[in-house]
Amino acid sequence: MKRTRWLPLFIAVMLMVLFTGCSSSEGTSGEYDPNMPDLEYEIAQSKDLPQKVNEKIFNKQKERFGFTYRDEDVMYIVFGFGEQPTGGYSIQVAALKDGTDKIILEANLLPPGKEEVISPSPSYPVMILKTQDNDKDVSFRLNNPK
Repeated sequence: MKRTRWLPLFIAVMLMVLFTGCSSSEGTSGEYDPNMPDLEYEIAQSKDLPQKVNEKIFNKQKERFGFTYRDEDVMYIVFGFGEQPTGGYSIQVAALKDGTDKIILEANLLPPGKEEVISPSPSYPVMILKTQDNDKDVSFRLNNPK
């Protein structure tokens, strides 16, 4: 008797797992898809931004961060990798993709080259991208060196 009472519950749970595992994510931009269209951008300077945005960068620079600033039809994508032990670090934009409902930014922190003369002082790598504003949020994927 006990076995037959659990059988319908077991079948229901298995069906939920089966249908959940088969759901499609096609058309969603929550996941990175290399086939998403690239978003054109240019690298901007902090002098292009208002003082309040530069203050925000200064206040956040010791930690990893990412935020956007919009000005009319332009969006600035601002991100940093936090405090690094020395100078010589650089940032590489691996992808800026225009998804269905969000923009996906993937960037890599590159360590100093072996032959590069570096400052022994800490550094705070930051990058500012300027692009056309399309009212989408940005998903930041900031990768440290391997």
